[in-house]
Amino acid sequence: MPQAAGANLRVTVDNGTNGSYVSADQLVGGTYTDAVLQRCGTDRRQQNEPTLAPDPRNTNIWASGANEYCATPTAGDAWAGFYRSTDSGHHWTDSLVPGYNGDTSSERTSSPLARSVAGGALAAGDPVMGWDGNGNLFYMGNNFNRGTENGVSALFRDNTGTIWVATYAPSNSADSSTDGSKYVRTVILATNTFGEGSFNDKTNLAVDPARATSMPLGQTFTDRAATRSCSAGRPIMARPSAPRSKCPVESAAIRVRRSQSALQDTFTSAGKPIPEELLVRQQVR
Repeated sequence: MPQAAGANLRVTVDNGTNGSYVSADQLVGGTYTDAVLQRCGTDRRQQNEPTLAPDPRNTNIWASGANEYCATPTAGDAWAGFYRSTDSGHHWTDSLVPGYNGDTSSERTSSPLARSVAGGALAAGDPVMGWDGNGNLFYMGNNFNRGTENGVSALFRDNTGTIWVATYAPSNSADSSTDGSKYVRTVILATNTFGEGSFNDKTNLAVDPARATSMPLGQTFTDRAATRSCSAGRPIMARPSAPRSKCPVESAAIRVRRSQSALQDTFTSAGKPIPEELLVRQQVR
């Protein structure tokens, strides 16, 4: 028989009673922290567009994410929150995906999001998650600025940003209780072209947790949707009522294949490999 639902529990404990948010470094026993993380533990700002993904290898491990506005006072805009539970959602450790403005950790230094932030794309969000069968969590989101309002209506120009996937692996591959605890990397899937009014939104991701006996493999499928004006330099229609004929939606599937031996993600579009550092723009249909 189905079990009765338990009581509602908070994922983000930001009222000062649970300390500050922790860094990716602290998730695996390190010591790095900063003013953004410390402020997030007390600020009581909103989170929205949440996602939740239980680990199929160990159902006690849950991961969640949201647009995290606790970063706004110190980092300048909302960022992607990362939350992890080891007891099926009863208690949570709260964190942020590395790369935000104000992050000086080694994880931030190696992240391509740091370059986007340095260029003015201070926000990150639209989280979606999926696990493979080996304790690796894929966290997909968008990084962006909010453009420049033209002063007449809700029209914006000069949007910049990227679509990214962050990987969190087990800190000990033999111990499933560590699944999704170790930040590994962030990979850029696509980027906007400055001046075309591009804006990425509603990305999605699905992971095939299939496992092979000799070398565990999984495949991740991502999808992007983006809107922009039909001619370069014209602003995007930011309102939901924007006519599709003026701001068509583009969507492209990108496949990820994991190599256990090298622990690398290979992204392909139309069957062709995409190097990690290559920023790709699909064409509007």
